[in-house]
Amino acid sequence: MLAEAAADVKQIIARAYGKTPAEITIDESSKEALAAVIIKERTKELCFEAHNLFDITRQKRSLIRESKTNSTLKKLTYPNNKFILPIPQTELNANPNMVQNPL
Repeated sequence: MLAEAAADVKQIIARAYGKTPAEITIDESSKEALAAVIIKERTKELCFEAHNLFDITRQKRSLIRESKTNSTLKKLTYPNNKFILPIPQTELNANPNMVQNPL
């Protein structure tokens, strides 16, 4: 199972870098190590498609963002209501029983 997943990840990485899967080495020693490689590769593949916040929320990870302007670190630990998007006002107007997410 891990070997099959590792082979798929190697194929994706090889396609991105113009190499063959045999030239790619990844850590497939444990499920956690392979999951870290998959998460990193998914982040690279979908970096401009706005999936990152949803991935962080689904994986229950904290969001740590370094500010390049004044060297301060921003950290949102999970769970945090900043990970929740507001419900559109039109949806709230259409259903009087619906309550807005905490902001």
